[in-house]
Amino acid sequence: MYPGSLRILRAVLIASLVGVLGMGVVLRGWLAGLWAPPLGFSELRSAHSHLAFYGLVFPGAWWAWSRRGAQPPGPRLLGLYAIAVLASTIAFAIHGYSPVSIAGSTVVLGVWILWAFPRFRHLGARSWEGVAGPVVLASAIAIPAVAVLSSRDDPAAGAVVRAFLTWLLLGVAAPAALARAHAPAPAAWIVATATLGAGLALGPLPTLPTRALLAAEGVILALAGLASTSSTPIRIGWTVVGAGLVALGAGLLPSSYPVTLAGLHFAALGPVLVTLLRPRDSLLSGWSYLALVGTFSGAIAAPAFVGGVAWPRISALVGFAVVCVWIVEAVWYARATRGLRGVSSPSMCFQENAPCET
Repeated sequence: MYPGSLRILRAVLIASLVGVLGMGVVLRGWLAGLWAPPLGFSELRSAHSHLAFYGLVFPGAWWAWSRRGAQPPGPRLLGLYAIAVLASTIAFAIHGYSPVSIAGSTVVLGVWILWAFPRFRHLGARSWEGVAGPVVLASAIAIPAVAVLSSRDDPAAGAVVRAFLTWLLLGVAAPAALARAHAPAPAAWIVATATLGAGLALGPLPTLPTRALLAAEGVILALAGLASTSSTPIRIGWTVVGAGLVALGAGLLPSSYPVTLAGLHFAALGPVLVTLLRPRDSLLSGWSYLALVGTFSGAIAAPAFVGGVAWPRISALVGFAVVCVWIVEAVWYARATRGLRGVSSPSMCFQENAPCET
């Protein structure tokens, strides 16, 4: 294990968490009419989503796998990765898709592929780790496709982006989180197939077979989450995510932008990120936080079902409350770990040698 890699991962995770939550508050407040920052909305939204996946999803998965004994990328490669994430995020926020953001994304993509190829050897086993191989390659195809379509103002770019986000969240972050929570793994190729179909169903190819795979993905996540060692609220959170995917696959919920965006935020802020960071006896693993994230996500999805101009403001206020919980959690973590090295924290397990696993 490279100690330098863990230090870089920790720094990237903390900085990205601050950036993603901060931009999220700005975007929600903007939609609610509370303020109008000088940057363009679409550019800031692009920076927010890319930083979430470049700086949280993959580093979070690497961190979780390292806690299970897997080797993360080396310090030099991670250092290059961190620089690329920073450069692309700034470029996305100012210019959207530009030479700098595309170059940074290319470096990010290269690191992903280097990490993903060894995962293929687990594809035939009952392993969460093997899911990432084909999913990352599919995402690798999506990145340049999004760049080209966006440069042409092609509306198909949005559908490819939804597939990309779905693949990374359900095919990289969720398996790493479930592995860290000791959830029993199905055959990796089954989960990978369901994940790829789910991305196509929510993105550019919503056909009957892909929607069936979307529902299958929901069943897999719900059953695995219930069988995990996470807290009861987080296990229920996994069940809600799974049930939502089944409902989308069965056509019981519309796969509209507000609904898919709400589901993305609930899964990411709820069971996925919380399980990846593995907090213990904290606000994040309790019922109150799950209810808060559910209310926030519900306010995002509500315009698809109920009219009213108040929903953006409600989502902004509740989203700010979610950020406050993370701030309290971060302060708790800092106080609990001050002067401690290699000692398990009651909060987020960010120590390099902390025995955080159960």
